[in-house]
Amino acid sequence: MIDSIMHRLDKTISNLSSGSFVEIFPLILEDLEYILINYKNDKKKLPPDVEFEFGIALTEKIHEYYAKLAKVYVKEIYGMDMNIILENKYSLSGAGGGYNSQDGNMYYSTMGALLATKSDLSFLHTCLHEACHKLQHRVYMADKPVLFPPHMLKILRESLLEESLTENNREFYTSNYTMLFAENDAENFARKNIYNFIDNLFSLYKRRSNKSSIDMMKFLPKVMKIKDAFVKVLRDEEFRLDPEIIQQLYGENMLNGDYTFHNHQVDKLILIDKYIKFHPELQNQYPILRLLFVENRVKNYEEILQDWDNQKRNLNQQGQQKIDALYEEIIRLDPILMITSLLEKNDNQSVRDFIDLHPTIFEEYPVEMAELTEKYGNFYGLNK
Repeated sequence: MIDSIMHRLDKTISNLSSGSFVEIFPLILEDLEYILINYKNDKKKLPPDVEFEFGIALTEKIHEYYAKLAKVYVKEIYGMDMNIILENKYSLSGAGGGYNSQDGNMYYSTMGALLATKSDLSFLHTCLHEACHKLQHRVYMADKPVLFPPHMLKILRESLLEESLTENNREFYTSNYTMLFAENDAENFARKNIYNFIDNLFSLYKRRSNKSSIDMMKFLPKVMKIKDAFVKVLRDEEFRLDPEIIQQLYGENMLNGDYTFHNHQVDKLILIDKYIKFHPELQNQYPILRLLFVENRVKNYEEILQDWDNQKRNLNQQGQQKIDALYEEIIRLDPILMITSLLEKNDNQSVRDFIDLHPTIFEEYPVEMAELTEKYGNFYGLNK
């Protein structure tokens, strides 16, 4: 019977490669029922050492199962191919997976997952998290401003800084993981899609409850080892994803914060901005950054406004709105452009509030701040 469980999963894995996401859910439901009934019966007949080995083999097979599921889901919903490579390695750190931007593959340590006691659902979560990183890299390469989502600009800028700082030392990445825009974006993506997965599975169960051979409400948490939050979701018939709640719990961090770097607190907005400005060569790889430079120097406020108008020409209303949102984000992410835009509106109070949030700005941009003071007067109200 043990072999029959493995054979059944192999057969469904094969079907997952050709089926659509909607068609997959009945198979998942049937497989989970089958595993529970047969594994529970077989487990009683096995010696402890054989049971342990079979448990590992079954877990690895289920990981392969969910990897295929994630692959089909991402392909169908987001139109992107992804290659998930499962590595049978022991990982004492319990690290789950990672996306390699060089080869475009996602790698996952199945033994690392076992040692970290991660559930099958958390494995699917990791697959979707890393899929988002691949989607992010695809967006980074957009060569037309109207096609570039404004919120991705801060993710790209910070990711370039992070890649540079962690090339030889992962201290920056590990110390600031929860603050990184790319990781927050990927976490939101994974959680929303996991909730969608559960909601669909639950809805299917409700429609088939009379035909089910066992009580899925008792069975599903046991097999998938779903955490309390997910079990609560499964039991809530009125469950619907609330974007506002998810945003509050797992939303992106505000720009007005600090990184921890070499045991010091460093202004997040300023560090990213100065890194991008000091590396104009990045525009050769990422076309969207060309909006920030002219002849390898940073564009000033007037040049940004002129480009803004030029980009909107010959676009329909929707296209113009996208360009407006993008250029508003360009200004928001540049401390000097942000202060200039507020001064142009005679909004000195907002300027003072902004500087209070970034108190090192006079030290970090002495020339630019001196020029602004000369043009607009002592807008901060103190002698700096």
